[in-house]
Amino acid sequence: MDGYPVWSPDGSQIAFSSSRKGTLNLYQKPSSSTGTEELLVESNQNKVFTDWSHDGRSLFYVSIDPNTARDL
Repeated sequence: MDGYPVWSPDGSQIAFSSSRKGTLNLYQKPSSSTGTEELLVESNQNKVFTDWSHDGRSLFYVSIDPNTARDL
């Protein structure tokens, strides 16, 4: 499952979560559908993007931990 898409401020990239490896990991790809997807963050915890920084250089996401609940 791919989901939780977040468009970059300039519209050139889409960041999203995907469970293709079992847990929700974080990817990005060009919004033009050309080029390749890039795995950004992989761990054993589910992760969901929340937003980009205004300059498009940073992404914010929530990591879902069974012990601490949700961490930014």
